[in-house]
Amino acid sequence: HLKRKEPTLPTRRKSPRLSRAAREWFKMMNGVTPHTKNRYRRSLTVFTEYFCDCRVDEIERRDAIAYVNHLKATPSTRTGRPLSPKSIKTEITTLSSFYKVATHLGFYPEQFGNPFHGAAAVIPGVKREKTKIKTLRPVTRDEAIQYLEACAGTTASTHKPFKYAFEMKAIIQLLWATGARANEIASLERDQISDDGDVIWLQLRNSKTEAGNRSLCLVGESECCLIREALAKADAALLTSKVPNENRNLLFPKLLRGGFDRKPYWYVGKALEKVRKDTFGKDVQWDMHSFRRNAVAALVNAGVSTSERNLVIGHSNKGDIGISVYSKEADLRKVVKRTFYTLYEELSGGVIEV
Repeated sequence: HLKRKEPTLPTRRKSPRLSRAAREWFKMMNGVTPHTKNRYRRSLTVFTEYFCDCRVDEIERRDAIAYVNHLKATPSTRTGRPLSPKSIKTEITTLSSFYKVATHLGFYPEQFGNPFHGAAAVIPGVKREKTKIKTLRPVTRDEAIQYLEACAGTTASTHKPFKYAFEMKAIIQLLWATGARANEIASLERDQISDDGDVIWLQLRNSKTEAGNRSLCLVGESECCLIREALAKADAALLTSKVPNENRNLLFPKLLRGGFDRKPYWYVGKALEKVRKDTFGKDVQWDMHSFRRNAVAALVNAGVSTSERNLVIGHSNKGDIGISVYSKEADLRKVVKRTFYTLYEELSGGVIEV
């Protein structure tokens, strides 16, 4: 075992015991179902007892692998039989999430890396499961319109309008027009918006990649009117309701933040997912990210170059995932047809003239 390198920067606070860090995590579990929370609690209780409630930063990669081997050798208390690979993988996923949050809170040095990341791939004697990856397609215009109408409706339980009805409809419209990520739209701040009259510019920042920090341009009249309406609603909300200080500069200040990283998209995203599944079914072949796939497919069909597509979508120019990933299930007959016309002209027609 190689001795790990000590971090160059100290953690933001002294690393606590596992039990205390687990309690901090549970306090942040807004929106998590009681069943899932109880499963997390059981997993972390066993994990804490196994390591005698040591400090969070005392767990190394070799300790994580040793714990995985312990799980493999320990029979289930419910059945008395060894844990299945699926159960072990669930335990690893829980602990990996725990250390992800612990790193965010400053309980675990980021330089150490998540000790449980990818640990499922090194379980001795356990064959990796072959999972079928669900291929998602772009969303169609008719589906987007139906989605908007569903968000404008009422909840089935209370028959009242959705709490975030305006924000939900605005996010869908802006996703369709820009191909941005949903969290980028929900996290828009008012000082990122510049109104030029005929168009509105959105300057994205703090994206997950450097290429994601980019400019978006709204050219449709309905989208520009939407942004102006959202700005008016934001001003009214600051005057008539109590808005948290961290939300005062948001375009949608009424959005409650959630998750360990306090994202504005947390709760409105759950609401959008529920409406999507209730309207189109759980097995529908598109999700919120499919609006992004649709934008890429449209740009490919229009003959926009790779570098220009990457510029507006927020991808680096190291590669082109527009065709290989985003447009995999898209209708690209326009670009194929245009290409074959070019091929036909370059070949001076067919071999035999009619």
